[in-house]
Amino acid sequence: MEDISLAEQWHKHFYQKIDWRKDLKYCGVPIFKNPNDLQIIQELIWEVMPAYIIETGTAYGGSALCYTHLMERYGGKVVITIDDSSNSYVPLTYIKPSCPNLHYITGSSISFNIKEYIKNLIPRSQKVLVILDSCHTFKHVLAELDLYKDFVSPGSYLIVEDTNTDLVIEDYGPGPADAVKSFLKENVKFERDVKLEEKFGFSFNTYLRRVVEFID
Repeated sequence: MEDISLAEQWHKHFYQKIDWRKDLKYCGVPIFKNPNDLQIIQELIWEVMPAYIIETGTAYGGSALCYTHLMERYGGKVVITIDDSSNSYVPLTYIKPSCPNLHYITGSSISFNIKEYIKNLIPRSQKVLVILDSCHTFKHVLAELDLYKDFVSPGSYLIVEDTNTDLVIEDYGPGPADAVKSFLKENVKFERDVKLEEKFGFSFNTYLRRVVEFID
Protein backbone atom coordinates (compact mmCIF):
# COMPACT_ATOMS: atom_id res chain seq x y z
CA MET A 1 0.00 0.00 0.00
CA GLU A 2 1.34 3.43 -0.88
CA ASP A 3 2.15 5.77 1.97
CA ILE A 4 -0.78 8.10 1.35
CA SER A 5 -3.62 9.32 3.53
CA LEU A 6 -7.00 7.61 3.77
CA ALA A 7 -8.55 10.56 1.92
CA GLU A 8 -6.05 10.12 -0.93
CA GLN A 9 -6.72 6.38 -1.04
CA TRP A 10 -10.45 7.05 -1.37
CA HIS A 11 -9.74 9.74 -3.97
CA LYS A 12 -7.77 7.26 -6.10
CA HIS A 13 -10.40 4.54 -5.66
CA PHE A 14 -13.22 6.93 -6.59
CA TYR A 15 -11.43 8.14 -9.71
CA GLN A 16 -10.04 4.80 -10.91
CA LYS A 17 -12.62 2.22 -9.84
CA ILE A 18 -15.98 4.01 -9.80
CA ASP A 19 -17.42 5.03 -13.16
CA TRP A 20 -18.35 8.48 -11.90
CA ARG A 21 -18.83 9.83 -15.44
CA LYS A 22 -21.40 7.19 -16.41
CA ASP A 23 -24.96 8.47 -16.56
CA LEU A 24 -24.09 11.60 -14.59
CA LYS A 25 -26.39 14.26 -16.01
CA TYR A 26 -27.83 17.68 -15.33
CA CYS A 27 -31.37 18.19 -16.69
CA GLY A 28 -30.77 15.19 -18.94
CA VAL A 29 -27.47 16.54 -20.33
CA PRO A 30 -24.20 14.63 -19.64
CA ILE A 31 -21.97 16.48 -17.19
CA PHE A 32 -18.38 15.36 -16.55
CA LYS A 33 -17.89 16.64 -13.02
CA ASN A 34 -16.92 15.14 -9.71
CA PRO A 35 -20.18 15.62 -7.73
CA ASN A 36 -18.16 17.01 -4.79
CA ASP A 37 -16.75 19.76 -6.98
CA LEU A 38 -20.05 20.43 -8.68
CA GLN A 39 -21.54 21.11 -5.24
CA ILE A 40 -18.64 23.42 -4.34
CA ILE A 41 -18.90 25.31 -7.63
CA GLN A 42 -22.63 25.90 -7.31
CA GLU A 43 -22.08 27.21 -3.77
CA LEU A 44 -19.34 29.53 -5.04
CA ILE A 45 -21.57 30.85 -7.82
CA TRP A 46 -24.25 31.70 -5.28
CA GLU A 47 -21.68 33.27 -2.93
CA VAL A 48 -19.83 35.33 -5.56
CA MET A 49 -22.87 36.01 -7.77
CA PRO A 50 -20.88 36.68 -10.94
CA ALA A 51 -22.56 38.48 -13.81
CA TYR A 52 -20.52 36.38 -16.25
CA ILE A 53 -18.93 32.94 -16.12
CA ILE A 54 -16.26 31.90 -18.60
CA GLU A 55 -15.86 28.13 -18.99
CA THR A 56 -13.27 26.39 -21.14
CA GLY A 57 -14.14 22.83 -22.13
CA THR A 58 -17.82 22.56 -23.03
CA ALA A 59 -18.13 18.83 -23.85
CA TYR A 60 -21.89 18.09 -23.90
CA GLY A 61 -22.81 21.39 -22.26
CA GLY A 62 -24.20 20.00 -19.01
CA SER A 63 -22.06 22.13 -16.71
CA ALA A 64 -22.61 25.30 -18.75
CA LEU A 65 -26.38 24.74 -18.60
CA CYS A 66 -26.18 24.16 -14.84
CA TYR A 67 -24.22 27.39 -14.30
CA THR A 68 -26.67 29.31 -16.51
CA HIS A 69 -29.68 28.12 -14.53
CA LEU A 70 -27.97 29.04 -11.25
CA MET A 71 -27.20 32.55 -12.47
CA GLU A 72 -30.73 33.06 -13.70
CA ARG A 73 -31.93 32.70 -10.10
CA TYR A 74 -30.15 35.89 -8.98
CA GLY A 75 -30.03 37.91 -12.19
CA GLY A 76 -26.64 36.89 -13.59
CA LYS A 77 -26.13 37.65 -17.25
CA VAL A 78 -24.25 35.15 -19.47
CA VAL A 79 -22.26 31.92 -19.35
CA ILE A 80 -19.60 31.86 -22.09
CA THR A 81 -18.31 28.36 -22.83
CA ILE A 82 -15.47 27.56 -25.23
CA ASP A 83 -14.56 24.24 -26.84
CA ASP A 84 -12.52 23.00 -29.76
CA SER A 85 -14.53 21.33 -32.53
CA SER A 86 -12.12 18.38 -32.38
CA ASN A 87 -13.54 17.21 -29.02
CA SER A 88 -13.41 13.50 -29.83
CA TYR A 89 -15.86 12.05 -27.31
CA VAL A 90 -18.81 14.29 -28.27
CA PRO A 91 -20.51 13.11 -31.49
CA LEU A 92 -20.56 15.69 -34.28
CA THR A 93 -24.32 15.20 -34.56
CA TYR A 94 -24.90 16.02 -30.89
CA ILE A 95 -26.98 19.15 -30.33
CA LYS A 96 -25.93 21.08 -27.21
CA PRO A 97 -28.61 22.53 -24.94
CA SER A 98 -29.94 25.93 -25.91
CA CYS A 99 -30.58 28.71 -23.41
CA PRO A 100 -30.92 32.49 -23.94
CA ASN A 101 -28.06 33.31 -21.55
CA LEU A 102 -25.72 30.52 -22.70
CA HIS A 103 -23.16 31.57 -25.33
CA TYR A 104 -21.12 28.92 -27.15
CA ILE A 105 -17.75 29.65 -28.78
CA THR A 106 -16.02 27.07 -30.98
CA GLY A 107 -12.23 27.22 -31.12
CA SER A 108 -9.10 26.90 -29.05
CA SER A 109 -9.44 28.27 -25.53
CA ILE A 110 -5.90 29.67 -25.80
CA SER A 111 -6.58 31.62 -28.97
CA PHE A 112 -5.74 35.31 -28.57
CA ASN A 113 -8.56 36.17 -30.99
CA ILE A 114 -11.09 34.36 -28.81
CA LYS A 115 -9.81 36.19 -25.74
CA GLU A 116 -10.26 39.52 -27.53
CA TYR A 117 -13.75 38.48 -28.66
CA ILE A 118 -14.71 37.70 -25.04
CA LYS A 119 -13.29 41.03 -23.86
CA ASN A 120 -15.74 42.74 -26.18
CA LEU A 121 -18.62 40.72 -24.72
CA ILE A 122 -17.96 41.54 -21.07
CA PRO A 123 -18.09 45.12 -19.73
CA ARG A 124 -15.11 45.86 -17.48
CA SER A 125 -17.30 46.69 -14.47
CA GLN A 126 -18.97 43.24 -14.39
CA LYS A 127 -18.07 40.51 -11.90
CA VAL A 128 -16.56 37.43 -13.59
CA LEU A 129 -15.77 33.87 -12.48
CA VAL A 130 -13.59 31.58 -14.65
CA ILE A 131 -13.55 27.77 -14.84
CA LEU A 132 -10.78 26.02 -16.81
CA ASP A 133 -11.61 22.46 -17.93
CA SER A 134 -10.32 21.83 -21.43
CA CYS A 135 -6.96 20.29 -22.40
CA HIS A 136 -5.08 19.20 -19.27
CA THR A 137 -1.46 19.49 -20.38
CA PHE A 138 0.94 21.75 -18.48
CA LYS A 139 1.51 24.04 -21.45
CA HIS A 140 -2.18 24.45 -22.28
CA VAL A 141 -3.36 25.06 -18.71
CA LEU A 142 -0.59 27.58 -18.04
CA ALA A 143 -1.54 29.41 -21.25
CA GLU A 144 -5.19 29.46 -20.15
CA LEU A 145 -4.24 30.81 -16.73
CA ASP A 146 -2.25 33.62 -18.32
CA LEU A 147 -5.02 34.44 -20.81
CA TYR A 148 -7.99 34.44 -18.43
CA LYS A 149 -6.53 35.69 -15.14
CA ASP A 150 -7.37 39.32 -15.86
CA PHE A 151 -11.05 38.52 -16.38
CA VAL A 152 -11.40 37.36 -12.76
CA SER A 153 -12.84 40.01 -10.46
CA PRO A 154 -11.39 40.72 -6.99
CA GLY A 155 -13.04 38.30 -4.55
CA SER A 156 -14.06 35.94 -7.35
CA TYR A 157 -12.43 32.66 -8.40
CA LEU A 158 -10.29 31.10 -11.10
CA ILE A 159 -11.07 27.38 -10.90
CA VAL A 160 -8.60 24.94 -12.43
CA GLU A 161 -10.15 21.52 -12.95
CA ASP A 162 -8.43 18.12 -12.85
CA THR A 163 -5.37 19.19 -10.92
CA ASN A 164 -5.49 15.71 -9.36
CA THR A 165 -3.83 13.98 -12.33
CA ASP A 166 -0.54 13.43 -10.46
CA LEU A 167 -2.39 11.35 -7.87
CA VAL A 168 -4.87 9.39 -9.98
CA ILE A 169 -3.07 8.80 -13.30
CA GLU A 170 0.27 7.01 -13.23
CA ASP A 171 3.12 8.67 -15.14
CA TYR A 172 0.86 11.49 -16.30
CA GLY A 173 3.76 13.93 -16.47
CA PRO A 174 3.52 17.71 -16.02
CA GLY A 175 -0.13 18.71 -15.89
CA PRO A 176 -2.64 21.16 -14.40
CA ALA A 177 -1.22 21.06 -10.85
CA ASP A 178 2.25 21.93 -12.14
CA ALA A 179 0.77 24.76 -14.19
CA VAL A 180 -0.94 26.15 -11.08
CA LYS A 181 2.31 26.06 -9.10
CA SER A 182 4.13 27.89 -11.87
CA PHE A 183 1.32 30.43 -12.19
CA LEU A 184 1.19 31.22 -8.46
CA LYS A 185 4.91 31.97 -8.37
CA GLU A 186 4.32 34.87 -10.75
CA ASN A 187 0.82 36.01 -9.72
CA VAL A 188 0.44 37.36 -6.20
CA LYS A 189 -3.09 38.52 -6.95
CA PHE A 190 -4.29 34.93 -6.51
CA GLU A 191 -4.26 32.58 -3.54
CA ARG A 192 -5.22 28.95 -3.26
CA ASP A 193 -8.40 28.33 -1.27
CA VAL A 194 -7.47 24.99 0.29
CA LYS A 195 -10.53 24.85 2.52
CA LEU A 196 -12.72 24.32 -0.54
CA GLU A 197 -10.55 21.44 -1.76
CA GLU A 198 -10.80 19.79 1.66
CA LYS A 199 -14.50 20.46 2.21
CA PHE A 200 -15.64 16.93 1.29
CA GLY A 201 -12.35 15.13 1.93
CA PHE A 202 -11.02 15.41 -1.61
CA SER A 203 -11.38 17.45 -4.76
CA PHE A 204 -10.37 17.08 -8.39
CA ASN A 205 -9.79 20.83 -8.64
CA THR A 206 -7.78 23.79 -7.41
CA TYR A 207 -9.68 26.91 -6.39
CA LEU A 208 -7.77 30.16 -6.84
CA ARG A 209 -9.30 33.24 -5.26
CA ARG A 210 -8.37 36.66 -6.52
CA VAL A 211 -7.57 38.61 -3.37
CA VAL A 212 -9.58 41.75 -2.80
CA GLU A 213 -6.56 43.86 -1.76
CA PHE A 214 -5.23 43.89 -5.33
CA ILE A 215 -7.81 46.04 -7.08
CA ASP A 216 -6.67 47.41 -10.44
